[in-house]
Amino acid sequence: MRADDFENLFEIYNAADIKSAIDGISKEELAKALMGASPTVNRLFGETFPEVDFKAEHERMGSVRVEEVENAQNKILSMFKK
Repeated sequence: MRADDFENLFEIYNAADIKSAIDGISKEELAKALMGASPTVNRLFGETFPEVDFKAEHERMGSVRVEEVENAQNKILSMFKK
């Protein structure tokens, strides 16, 4: 996968497949990955995981390092390489 594939997940997979693939990831890890994502991707994940209040998670975490965001995105992407 290319480095920007996190932004393209919803172009490659449908919401049900994404939810199923990353079902075991913590809401904190998912929220962290979304900190580096576009507003569109944030909206799509919000629609796919309505039970997670991503805004509250972001506020709770505060600032995170870019490296942490990239690691969270890569962890999610690795779940699609199975």
